[in-house]
Amino acid sequence: MSGYGAIAVSRRAVTVLFYCLATFLLSRLLLEAIGVGARELIYPVMQAEFRRAEFSTFVWLDIWGVWDTEWFLDIIRDGYDTAVRTTPGMEGQANWAFYPLFPYLSKYVSAAAGVEPFVAMLIVANAAFAAALPVIWYETAHHYGERAASIAVALFCFLPGSYVFSSAYSESLFLFAVIVSLAFARRERWLLAGCAAALATMTRNLGILLVLPMLVHAWQAHGGWRDRDVVLARRVALLIGMAIPVAALAGFMAYLNQLTGDPLAFASVQSAWKRELQNPVLTLIGPFLLGGKVQPEIVPSIVMAWVSVFSLGILIMRRNWPHAVFMTAVAGITLASGILSYFRLFLTMAPGIMALAAFLSPRPGVLWIALGLAAAANGAMMITWALGLGIY
Repeated sequence: MSGYGAIAVSRRAVTVLFYCLATFLLSRLLLEAIGVGARELIYPVMQAEFRRAEFSTFVWLDIWGVWDTEWFLDIIRDGYDTAVRTTPGMEGQANWAFYPLFPYLSKYVSAAAGVEPFVAMLIVANAAFAAALPVIWYETAHHYGERAASIAVALFCFLPGSYVFSSAYSESLFLFAVIVSLAFARRERWLLAGCAAALATMTRNLGILLVLPMLVHAWQAHGGWRDRDVVLARRVALLIGMAIPVAALAGFMAYLNQLTGDPLAFASVQSAWKRELQNPVLTLIGPFLLGGKVQPEIVPSIVMAWVSVFSLGILIMRRNWPHAVFMTAVAGITLASGILSYFRLFLTMAPGIMALAAFLSPRPGVLWIALGLAAAANGAMMITWALGLGIY
């Protein structure tokens, strides 16, 4: 590459990083202001029984901790349970439902930085989200163009529920591992893709599904593997790359088996949260069969469930088969476990939101309306999040 070419690439990279960082900071500052405002104005007049647990004496930090935050802190402080809980209201529950990477990474950050575990969780979450955005930009630009890439970054920052990426939750770490694995798989860097998939799997078990886009990419590239030595080397690398996340999940299952006697404890304990497998199609259409009697707190998840179906259709129309296969598997399994919290789980399905950006890119009128409505809904939902109310 010539000197001028290198300078152009460098300037482009700086521009992309600046855009991603500016969008990240703007969205977080707006959410911070909304959350603190809600806590200062509304929280003091709330009835005591509706008040949430507090994780920090600083309101501007405390607004980012809610329900599952306590489970992650429990793992950080005391490790994994050896038996299910018998506490009233928590019967049959256990912290096996939560995967180890986020809490233990936060624990190490806490020790290294000398901060409280809750603060360390926020550091890990925000760092992972900030790191994911440039990767999202470049991957979206490759598939759909630079305008779509900029829109994708904005969507991740402003879609309803995007506050979860800065909360003491594992969504941002999972998003980072997913998009990095997809990026390496597209480049046929199988070992690196497998390592990133293992990180995703240790954050959430659905990360194991990243082996699917690896397989599709390999199938699409198979015609170029004409040299026998190259074919063998690439196949070995692919098999090892796919084996890495499988080994990671198997290791966690072996640990749970030793701890609880059940290698699938992370799945069996879900029933304590009223999560039972069902037909994903029924999850989609079920709310429309209730005659309008739908709990308000699940409305965002219902909307996002249908948005994910729409985005899957875009992926299929664009023939982006690696992303379409991954999206189908993740969305299908997530919907099979129920509609609860789908709105924030959809946010980690990077290919779906990237496809939405591609759809909105040539439609500026629709884009600005969609972004405005999304940002308004996100702000309203941030109020409920900061107050610990029912949208989860």
